[in-house]
Amino acid sequence: MPVTVDRFQQACAAALRMKLLAGAEGLAREIVDQRVQKTGLGITGEVDSIHDGRIQILGETEITYFENQESGRRPAIADLFFSRPMACAVVGGGLGVPAELSEAAGRHGVALFSSELPTSTLIEEAVK
Repeated sequence: MPVTVDRFQQACAAALRMKLLAGAEGLAREIVDQRVQKTGLGITGEVDSIHDGRIQILGETEITYFENQESGRRPAIADLFFSRPMACAVVGGGLGVPAELSEAAGRHGVALFSSELPTSTLIEEAVK
C-alpha cells in the first residue's frame, strides 16, 4: 500500500535522524515500493536503473563520485538523476550534500533528506 513521503518523514524522521534539505513540494509523492534502492549507477547518469516510487539512498560512494565530476558537469548529472520518478532521496552517513543535488531536487520537486545514520544502518532501518 503506497504511503506519502510526508507520512514516511513524520513516522521515521526521528529514528532515521533525517532532516529535509530541499524539495518540500515532493512530500506529496508516493512510496510505492517498500524496498529502498542504493542509487549506485543512477548518480553516474545511468538512470534507467532507478525504480519508480522507491526511496533512493546515496552514500559515500555516490557522493564522492559526484563531487569528483567536473563542476560544469555536475548540474546536468543532478538534473538527470532527479528527473526520474523516485519517491525521495536520502543522503546517509552525515555526509555533506553538494549544492547541485539540493538545487536539482528542488527544481524537480523531489524531497531530499540527509541522515546522520551510516548508510548501511539507514538502509536496514528504512525498510522496517
